[in-house]
Amino acid sequence: MNHLTTAGLPCNAVLCRYAEIAIKKGGRSAFERMLVRNIARALREWPDLQVQRIWGRIMVVRPKYIAFTPEMITDISRKLTWVFGVDSFSLGVRTPTAIPEIEEIVDRIVDIGYRELAATHEVVTYRTRARRGEKSFPLSSEEIEIHFADRLLPKYDRLKIHLNDDAMLTVWVEVREQWTFIFADEQLGPGGLPIGSNGRAMVMLSGGIDSPIAAYLTMKRGCRVDFLTFHSFPYTEQESIEKVAKLATVLNRYQKAGRVWACNMLGAQRAVRDGCTERFRTVLYRRIMTRVSGRLAYALYRTALVTGDALGQVASQTLPNMDVINRATDMLILRPLLGMDKRETVAIARRIETYDISKQQCADSCTVFMPDSPATKATVEEIEREEAKLDMDALIEVCLNNVTVINTKTFEEVPFEFRERREGDE
Repeated sequence: MNHLTTAGLPCNAVLCRYAEIAIKKGGRSAFERMLVRNIARALREWPDLQVQRIWGRIMVVRPKYIAFTPEMITDISRKLTWVFGVDSFSLGVRTPTAIPEIEEIVDRIVDIGYRELAATHEVVTYRTRARRGEKSFPLSSEEIEIHFADRLLPKYDRLKIHLNDDAMLTVWVEVREQWTFIFADEQLGPGGLPIGSNGRAMVMLSGGIDSPIAAYLTMKRGCRVDFLTFHSFPYTEQESIEKVAKLATVLNRYQKAGRVWACNMLGAQRAVRDGCTERFRTVLYRRIMTRVSGRLAYALYRTALVTGDALGQVASQTLPNMDVINRATDMLILRPLLGMDKRETVAIARRIETYDISKQQCADSCTVFMPDSPATKATVEEIEREEAKLDMDALIEVCLNNVTVINTKTFEEVPFEFRERREGDE
């Protein structure tokens, strides 16, 4: 019942829950610390907020029981949905552990909830759920629940105790030594694992719908990502780079901002167009992109590439063609969308607010010099014969020398000097 948190309650704390972290044997403490850091980063706009690990929970609090402002409640609720590792969270009231103070808050929550529900329901079902973590408190968990049932039932003629999970109104009371946390709402977080818990990867980010969702799903598993996009200026417009920068800005809500690189591959595309069989162009372009991405990722100590490929969706994403493309690099290639339908991808894109950006019409490098009838079952032997017609190593070097860094705020391209990673460097 999220509306209760802004309807006259002095909310001053948030309880953040995690699910998958709890089963990480031996690493739980490290995952918790990582999640605390990520929550603090997400809420850094509010410097007086404190993020604390308390008894297997993570709490966001203000000092001295100071209530959140309505603006803070809105901002905190939005930004916690951007923190991977948060399974759910509850806004509520932290109050000194004393029966009168607890009664006051529970009474206010039930009064607000009852009035709202009674307007549309003949009977309002209610339950209290208590957890006593402080054994010196005079009431047990069960006695707390009975106490509030006895206290509240006489006040409301249409209130009925209902102990099952489908009660219309549930008030949770968590009693600790110094304070008690009381809440009646639960909001879903994004789930997953804390960003930074699974290394770093390079996303091959286009302006389409799929690759931003591949980035999102990779981040959800705890992997921090950076972005590399390809363009064919002047055949493609500057707007294509700006579009990718906007997508990266949305995705960076979920992590400490990843960098955006852009590679002009027009020279390599012209060489393929002029020297190779037309129907193999798509696979050859993708192998060039994969080689460039792998070289850049390795030089920057990233351990995987990420693409938005979905099996069978377009010519380059048939199983034979993906096999041939994979062989262009030794680097691991992650394809989070491999088994997803387009409607599933679109649903995520709408939810995380990349869809409208992706739908903006703008030519990208994939549309330049495209064959009329691309090969869908290319073989390694066929593609290697085509590549033997080119100086592939030189083409890759030209592409790497045409990489720039994109400022996602100004869309300015900054020169980038590619340097090979030296073996043994950390």
